[in-house]
Amino acid sequence: MSSSAVLQTSDLTPDSGDVDAIVGRVRDRHLKRLDVLERAVLALMDGTLTDTLREHAEQEAHTLAGAMPTFGLPTGARLARALEQSFAARYALDRSVATRLADQIVALRTELERPVTPTPTAAVRVARECFVLLTQTADRAEHYLAEGLTCGVDVHWMAHESPVDDVRRLAPRAVVIELPCVISSQWLASMRRLSRAGVPTLVIGGSGALEERIAIARCGAVGPVPLPVSPSEVLQRAATLNDAQRVPRGTVLVVDTDPYACQLARIALERAGHLVYTLFDPVRVWETLEMVVPELMIVGAQLGVCSGVDVSLATRADPRWRDLPVMLAVTSYEDAAAREAYCAGIDDVVRKPLDPRLLQARVSNRLRLSRALRRRDETDPVTGLSSRSKGERELERLLRLARRHEQRFAFMLFRIDRFNDVRSRHGQAAADSALRRLAQLLRDAFRGEDVIARWSAGEIAVGLFDADEIIARERALDLLHAMRTSSVPGIAGAMLTVTCSAGIAAAPEVAADLVALHEAADSAFLLAGAHASDDVFSASRAHGEQAPSRVDVVLVDEDPATASLVVHALEARRYSVRWIRDGAEAATALTGDKPLISARVVLMEVNLSTLDGLSVLRALAAAQALRRTRVVMLSQRTSDAETLQAFALGAFDYVAKPFSVAVLAERVRRALVA
Repeated sequence: MSSSAVLQTSDLTPDSGDVDAIVGRVRDRHLKRLDVLERAVLALMDGTLTDTLREHAEQEAHTLAGAMPTFGLPTGARLARALEQSFAARYALDRSVATRLADQIVALRTELERPVTPTPTAAVRVARECFVLLTQTADRAEHYLAEGLTCGVDVHWMAHESPVDDVRRLAPRAVVIELPCVISSQWLASMRRLSRAGVPTLVIGGSGALEERIAIARCGAVGPVPLPVSPSEVLQRAATLNDAQRVPRGTVLVVDTDPYACQLARIALERAGHLVYTLFDPVRVWETLEMVVPELMIVGAQLGVCSGVDVSLATRADPRWRDLPVMLAVTSYEDAAAREAYCAGIDDVVRKPLDPRLLQARVSNRLRLSRALRRRDETDPVTGLSSRSKGERELERLLRLARRHEQRFAFMLFRIDRFNDVRSRHGQAAADSALRRLAQLLRDAFRGEDVIARWSAGEIAVGLFDADEIIARERALDLLHAMRTSSVPGIAGAMLTVTCSAGIAAAPEVAADLVALHEAADSAFLLAGAHASDDVFSASRAHGEQAPSRVDVVLVDEDPATASLVVHALEARRYSVRWIRDGAEAATALTGDKPLISARVVLMEVNLSTLDGLSVLRALAAAQALRRTRVVMLSQRTSDAETLQAFALGAFDYVAKPFSVAVLAERVRRALVA
């Protein structure tokens, strides 16, 4: 659904007073969300902001960011989005930003209290994504109008006897008809008129009797959906009607030695919008399949050197084309071939001479069914992620790409901790909720080009292109924290905290083969022990291949008090940290052909006694260590000249002392993922 639609008022909706009242009630709910944000900012100023209140404020800001366009307030949407991002950055959230957040909330309240700007022109109304609701009275319409405001779509209420032309004028995505308990001829007439006009129609309510269901189906509508059902679910179902009823357009290959049949099939199917290729020589079938990649193949019964059934069976024997739908075209003299085709598992048989309309209908129906089966095979029904079969294909493709371009590749296996216990103690619904939560966190955390797929009962696999084991570990730690701080519904509405763990294997450290990567990641779990949980396990560490001197952060500072505080804070966030007291020792350990320590981030104090931090930074730059290491300079007596010199030498960041440990940890996190 679109998130930028504005509520329209017209002579087809309830009168303006009703709509204004609905808008007012929805606006009041959003103002209450602002109250939550204000409480969070006040708590931040007092130093009493809890993670629970921060997450609540982040969620409310997210809701407001999606709702502001509904009121025609793009500035309000930007303010709400900025607030959401501020509350999401938990490590950078301190008292210094509280004043700015308070100013943004005041500006957002001002925006929200502005009157809704109507957009009455017909051109704009047609461009909006809208739904039309047909009910007997306006009592139930308010719930749908309010839900439309929340979702950012345009919902119009009309009486069921309204003219079809008035409905079509709105160009709705779908029409929702809410039936009374007993269906009448007037309601059936309304459905028939909409069906003839080509408007997708969803029916809710009614008695559910057989006669009623048959009448609804004959009218071309979908339903009935039994009551009670929430308006949000109704709008979600209505949004999918258009795609479900749309005639699919596809690529069709016609293989026949009869030129007349090929030409007739081409003309009929191209008129229906399909892309059609014709082939007279059956010997070139596999060459042509590779070239055109059809979604359906029509084969003649007799092809000279062989039969159409033989070609179909040979095609199905090829693993790549085993799921390709095949239709056999036979004449009235080839009934035996038709029987043989059905016995051989061919999908359909059409008669020659080909009837254009019948051929169009049967091809469209076969394509629709084939695509539905393919979607079911490629999509995991619980999480909505790619299934394992599709995930393996995508991971193999990404791995081949990494090999070709000599890039890194990381394979990650996320596993719900004690998944079988969750399922046995709290039920399958709770286990599915945990998987869905993990899947959503993975979608939010990883890039669009990364591959995420449901792997097994409690596992989800992720493939990262151009990422090594260290980057994958950092991303996994963030994900584990997000999973640990969230909850899923358990038995009797109780909220359940579920954790997960991750196994990581990277190429080229592990042989660049998907099976080997999966086995390495899985073995990391096994070697960690049966009771290990809520942690990241590395294949290289499990097999002792990673040198112990490879760490996330090296801190170079002479002050034991500062070092102890920083090391404790970083280790609490599951970073591996090494403290070096002396500048000369740091330069020796971090440089050279085979450095003693390989660090992703170096926190470098400028004012060191033996060798100052800028000199160590200069040595790192000369040794080209800055290609793999980010250096964050720390200094108590900062100056513009010193700061500029540090950046000129290749420093990634510069932090003045005294610093907030939470802010420093956030800067380390950003340096690690940069």
